[in-house]
Amino acid sequence: MGKFLKFSVLCAISVTIAAMTAWASLAVYHSNLSGESVRTGIAIGFSACAAAAFLLFKNRLRTSIKFMVIPVFVALITVMPILSQGACNEERSLLTDTIWRWQRSVYNNDTESLPTDPDRYTITMQLDGRVNIRADCNRGGGTYTLNEKKISITITHTTRAACSPDSLEQDYIRDLNGVEGWFLKEGDLYLDLKFGTGTMKFSK
Repeated sequence: MGKFLKFSVLCAISVTIAAMTAWASLAVYHSNLSGESVRTGIAIGFSACAAAAFLLFKNRLRTSIKFMVIPVFVALITVMPILSQGACNEERSLLTDTIWRWQRSVYNNDTESLPTDPDRYTITMQLDGRVNIRADCNRGGGTYTLNEKKISITITHTTRAACSPDSLEQDYIRDLNGVEGWFLKEGDLYLDLKFGTGTMKFSK
């Protein structure tokens, strides 16, 4: 009975080792490491080392138990960034391909810019890094970059129609070019300005 139990435990651990090694190898292959050949080489090398450690050592049970830690560790350190990136991409998808309407900019000197018609001040961020805006009587575009909760927007071009004297066109573009952070709250988009100078609020 003792030998059968030991054999059963060894088989169970062997299957677990194989599954965890496969998981770790796939995690390495699909990780953010640059170069497909590098990822492939590491994944194959790791699998080969796992097989060798299991087959060549005499005390396979003890070796298997110890070696189980390695694939678990490798899988965690490679999968966690992927899961984190996936969560970030999901939140990013809420930000992009949406027409955001400027509601106001509140500054740290107790002043604010408040458009009378938010529909005339909009921004749409595309998944490919391009941005389209409407700034009162003009339209324009540029680029943006996202890095987790950091954002940078650069308006590179606009049309040059003469808007009304009370237009907030220049204030709007200036603020967009000065953002550095973003967050969503109750369905609204907030863009924080650099150096804590203020925050822009947008609604759909």
